[in-house]
Amino acid sequence: MITNGGGSQVTSWRVGFDLPPGTTLGSAWRADVTRNGTRHTLANKPYNGTLAPGASTDFGFGVTGLGVPLDCTVNGSPR
Repeated sequence: MITNGGGSQVTSWRVGFDLPPGTTLGSAWRADVTRNGTRHTLANKPYNGTLAPGASTDFGFGVTGLGVPLDCTVNGSPR
């Protein structure tokens, strides 16, 4: 889930993370996915990018393997 915790509206969001060797990203929903090496980025769809202060939207993805996402960022900021 993505929540706008700021004081002004946001018009887009993206969540980035790395997956360790042996773990692969499968399907994703309510987000567009790009991949660059082990780095994966999930970004809003046209219908769920704008969030008023306090508003939220959800998305999801499945992975194969035992690893967990590493070096997570939201809109480029570490989380």
